Amino acid sequence: METYFKRLNNNNSLYQETKKYSHVGYQNHDLTLKFVFSGVQNYIMNKKELMVHPDCFLMINKGTDFESKIHSQDYVQSLSISFDPKFIHDINRTLQNSTNYLLEHPVDDHTPDFHFPETLLPLKSNLLFNLHHIRRFVKNRVDDDHLLEEYLHHTYINYLEIFNHDVLLAEERLESLKQHTREEVIKRLNLAKDFIYCNYNQQIGLKEIAENSFLSVNHLLRTFKQAFEETPHQFLTKIRLKRANYLIKNTAFPINEIVPAVGFECASSFIRLYRSYFNCTPAKFRKANYYEKN
Repeated sequence: METYFKRLNNNNSLYQETKKYSHVGYQNHDLTLKFVFSGVQNYIMNKKELMVHPDCFLMINKGTDFESKIHSQDYVQSLSISFDPKFIHDINRTLQNSTNYLLEHPVDDHTPDFHFPETLLPLKSNLLFNLHHIRRFVKNRVDDDHLLEEYLHHTYINYLEIFNHDVLLAEERLESLKQHTREEVIKRLNLAKDFIYCNYNQQIGLKEIAENSFLSVNHLLRTFKQAFEETPHQFLTKIRLKRANYLIKNTAFPINEIVPAVGFECASSFIRLYRSYFNCTPAKFRKANYYEKN
């Protein structure tokens, strides 16, 4: 088992571990982002189980009770980044207030609690790029707290960017609904996305997705499309394709084994969808990636 832990002067911290088996439960002390670079890590919280893959991440609020489980034949490399409440407050007030206000009020000792929806979000854009830097920093055991402090600062900003786009903007698209109703609908739609993220490799349909998000099928279809600008089926297909792509790139599994492993039933249909989405066939991508590695 391989571990790395670092706590900075501003009390933000980073913890990376690599293991095949783990089952722990505790209360989260600070707002924390959970990532994996390989394998899958399960979290049980708020009466639901969430699975973090390399293409998504999970935010856990301060004070949340949860269990974390890893049970794998291969090593799972996970990363946790925790942010001190004062750090979060300082960044939030900087983003929310004008320069003149900040000049007149440079210090604010009040540190309120912040609570974000505890839902799976896609790992993408600047956050993904920044994590590559952090991973290299840890791998090379770089001794530079100031650099790591910058990386963690950007990590929180990047999280807010994804949260604003995938949660707040989605909620705003439900403009015909009252504020309280929008918040409740987006909460249930996030349950739908979580269910798809965690059951993508099963033969799930609209009925199962709707039941697990406490919505009727028709209500799910209408609001999901309106909020996320894609249907549940399109979202499910995208997740399956991305996870198939990960397996093609990082394992030697034959394509005909990957197809059912990610939930597709027909190899020819998978290849057609893959080519349409990635503008390349699975075989060509694997071959190009092989030469890149070697």
